[in-house]
Amino acid sequence: MASTPDSTAVETTETVTAVTSRRRTAPAAPGARRGFPSASLHSGRVGALDGLRTLAVALVVVYHVDHSLVPGGSIAVDVFFTLSGFVITRLLLAEYSRTGTLALLPFYRRRWLRLVPALLAVCAVCVVLATTTSLWSFDGSWEAVGLAATFLTNVFRAADSGAYGGPLAHTWSLGVEEQFYLLWPLLLLCLLRRLRPRTVLVCTAALCVLPFLWRCVLWHPDAVHRI
Repeated sequence: MASTPDSTAVETTETVTAVTSRRRTAPAAPGARRGFPSASLHSGRVGALDGLRTLAVALVVVYHVDHSLVPGGSIAVDVFFTLSGFVITRLLLAEYSRTGTLALLPFYRRRWLRLVPALLAVCAVCVVLATTTSLWSFDGSWEAVGLAATFLTNVFRAADSGAYGGPLAHTWSLGVEEQFYLLWPLLLLCLLRRLRPRTVLVCTAALCVLPFLWRCVLWHPDAVHRI
């Protein structure tokens, strides 16, 4: 039987209604069901952050050339830490929105592959230069290599900023980042599983404020390079 224009219109309307209904009743992502933002809000590359990172790199380079050119230029390192924390948290929240959990082992593996091979290569080059040339005298600085390779330079420099120098002294910042990568996903997962989104936000804000207050307690004008 040939369909009439009216019956075709009715069928089209019913089809559109059915499709719209299925879309509305489609199950939400596990994280979204608990009130967390959708993954689309946290995925993708943010070009503005690349620009900010570029400015911070330039500031660090100029500051190391001559401190007087950019007084307070060391703030660029804090910019790097802030960017790293934001980007990593963004990725973790995107994953939680999609899956309702965090795959910690794959996360740690990616971080390890991103940092450790390059760091060990730098340590190896420093050892070769120190043992075959006069560019760097060890004088017991094997400790510096061990601390750098295990991301503990920042811990020991915080206790004694004049303990050692050499070409690996800057690895304190890698220690801060790696310790953040190790601890923050675990803590964030605990918060996301046990608390409401607003409570997670409050707890995270408190975690940001507490280190600042602790720094105020530990600060001393004669130890400007302590961490």
